[in-house]
Amino acid sequence: MHKWPFLICFSLGATLAGAEDSPDLDGIWVTDGYGTLAEIADGHVQLYQIAGDICLPEHDAPQPLAAMLPGMTFDLASDGGSLTAHFPMDPYKIRASRIAALPEVCAHPVPDTPLGNFEAFAAFFQHNYSFFHLYDVAWAARVDDARQNIRPDMDDAELFALMSDMIRPLRDGHVGMFAQINGEDRWFAPHRGRTNTSIRAQAETAGKDPDTTLEAFRQDLWFNSISKGILGGDAHLAGNQRIQYGMAADTVGYLALATLTGFGPRDAGPNEQLAITQTILDEVMDYFKTAGAKSLILDLSLNLGGN
Repeated sequence: MHKWPFLICFSLGATLAGAEDSPDLDGIWVTDGYGTLAEIADGHVQLYQIAGDICLPEHDAPQPLAAMLPGMTFDLASDGGSLTAHFPMDPYKIRASRIAALPEVCAHPVPDTPLGNFEAFAAFFQHNYSFFHLYDVAWAARVDDARQNIRPDMDDAELFALMSDMIRPLRDGHVGMFAQINGEDRWFAPHRGRTNTSIRAQAETAGKDPDTTLEAFRQDLWFNSISKGILGGDAHLAGNQRIQYGMAADTVGYLALATLTGFGPRDAGPNEQLAITQTILDEVMDYFKTAGAKSLILDLSLNLGGN
């Protein structure tokens, strides 16, 4: 397998499963967007990422469908030529079409060289990232400029730095890059939000640990500013303390969400997580009704995202 050294994170993730015993799914499927190709046979799946004339397998060998892609439900078209896949916690469906054969490019992955890795990196962004115009980034020009600096003897650290510079102007919290270089984890995230970036910068200036400082800020905001300040010490916590609510004024309810996931046990499946979330929100709305709330403040200022 091509030893792809860098994981490019778009946070577009979706999973499939629930049909590992269905031979109707056997075949080759390509998604409508985002370049995912799945080769399914006998309850196993080999995933590929494809962008133009670049195709890379995600694993050395097919993986069990149920373990690899858990939680998704399928709707197979009557003619067997297309399907939609849906994750219980997500509002969208993924569409895929059956194709006759694996594309020829998937049998010939780009070489595991600095230039090969660079071309794959550039192609995946070019074909799959939709927001260059929002950040005034001329991606094709950046690729052309960076390609001039590729050398056959570049090491992974140099290549990682070059790729980091290429995506640095993307002020997008859902874009990042991870690598393991010489046994050490290496992260690059070009944008963590104005508040996070400011707090981390102030901590570094003061000689403090940025991660510890940021976590202290979040804890103080959640358990002091909101619980004691806005809600006057009468806050109700739920969902592993990721949800809190109460009355901000006589007829004004207040609901704060620290995340949009993880309200149930860590090992809970998606359907169980959804049921737990629905139960909590029913309790929240019953509380507001009993308390006489006429309006609601929804506070997402600390929200770290999720489903």
